Amino acid sequence: EMRAAELKQDKANDSKLGGKSEKEGAFVSPPVKCKGTMVEQVLHTSREFYHCVRGQGLDGVWKVRPLLDGRAIIATLELPRGPLVSTYIEEQIKWMLLNPDGTRDECKRHLKMVKRKKEMEELHHQDELEDEQNEAHVGVSDGGQSSPIMSGSGEPR
Repeated sequence: EMRAAELKQDKANDSKLGGKSEKEGAFVSPPVKCKGTMVEQVLHTSREFYHCVRGQGLDGVWKVRPLLDGRAIIATLELPRGPLVSTYIEEQIKWMLLNPDGTRDECKRHLKMVKRKKEMEELHHQDELEDEQNEAHVGVSDGGQSSPIMSGSGEPR
């Protein structure tokens, strides 16, 4: 009896949706007859968003399992266990959303490329820090003065 009542309610909802079920892409809310109102604008924006999500194949994307789990990412990228792995899990999710037909091997290649890029950026940043430190110490190691000595009048000697 409970299931029959649910089916009856579903049919009633379908008739409000013009005979389409939610699974067929109909919008859940019934049409609103308020021209130029805020409600109409919100519904229009919501419908556009809904159609974009469906058009991009993102409907139900939260159900998609990742191509690589944490252990596979650790093995592929030779990472230590820890919070760094989550960075690559997030990168994988972004890549999967942009490449819904991508393969496991393509994802691995992408993550390796991202890791190389991060390593290069880190090396570049370390080089910049070393250069700044070296510039700050110029003249000190050869006995020169690193800052002018002030005379009693406040003028450098």
